[in-house]
Amino acid sequence: MATIWDVARLAQVSKSTVSRVLNGDPRVAPDTAKRVMEAARVLRYRPNHLARSLVKRQTDTIGLVIPDQRNPFYAQASWAAEKEAYRLGYSVIVGNTDNDPAKEASYLQLLDARQVDGMLLIGGVRDVSTVVEYVATSSTPVVLVDRDAGNVLSLPSVTLDNIAGGREMTEFLLSLGHRRIAFVTSEYTTPERDRRIGYERALEAAGIPVDPALIVRMTEDDWKEGRLEPLAALLAGPDRPTAVFASNDFKALAVYRLAHRLGLTIPDDLSVVGYDDIEVADLLYPPLTTMAQPIEEMARTGVRILIHLIEGTEPEETKVRFRASLRARGSAAAV
Repeated sequence: MATIWDVARLAQVSKSTVSRVLNGDPRVAPDTAKRVMEAARVLRYRPNHLARSLVKRQTDTIGLVIPDQRNPFYAQASWAAEKEAYRLGYSVIVGNTDNDPAKEASYLQLLDARQVDGMLLIGGVRDVSTVVEYVATSSTPVVLVDRDAGNVLSLPSVTLDNIAGGREMTEFLLSLGHRRIAFVTSEYTTPERDRRIGYERALEAAGIPVDPALIVRMTEDDWKEGRLEPLAALLAGPDRPTAVFASNDFKALAVYRLAHRLGLTIPDDLSVVGYDDIEVADLLYPPLTTMAQPIEEMARTGVRILIHLIEGTEPEETKVRFRASLRARGSAAAV
């Protein structure tokens, strides 16, 4: 295997000149740089990235932690984050926590041991204690996307105004004449809780009492495994809601399947709306009405903030908040 010394001898330059060329130093004369690159090509020289990282004290890698890679929202967000990181010269190591705080803590320690230059946490459970503990013992920069540590810890974050989004979607359903609107959720995450708060505020502003019987909470595992008995009982009952607001599109897909099983037609018998605007939302029949998050831009913004922190430059903002926008499609109709 060729070494940097071999390249220097063939190009008739010093080892330090080869190093400067390979690191893109603009002060090297163009003819010299061309000679070095040709020598490296002929010898099939590959730089020793481990040695370079020891010198730079940087590995050019980012740890990306997500709660559930099966969820299309997180799949799309992590794809956008990896693409942006790669564009900016960084590789990505991904960890999937399954919404388990203990597993999240394990991945933070594992990625730290791999000496990643920074951590990007997209989504996650409402419990931020694992993040707090990690930040207290590590100097590695951390940025949160679609999650906020709130008053517990001041961390750079990219979030969405989910209370406003939940309220806007509920007001849209009210404008269609719906009065019995169910809200279905798991509330593992802060965004889901905030969407429920927005739902409740819209009802209260319209003079409609919040009915606890119309707020259906099931665990994430129940949603994924299709154990939707509480919602099925509500939809099969004599006073069923005329609309269902799912706290994310993934859950809205489950509501579609359940409605079909119960013989309910969307939107004639039941309007169904979601939140996120994942890529398949517009491919459903009927297409899903939802609140669109700028998923990819949020992920890219998080990556850019993180790399600023890694490289010691000041980002324009460390607290960025986006707004969702309504996508009215065929799954919601007037009563």
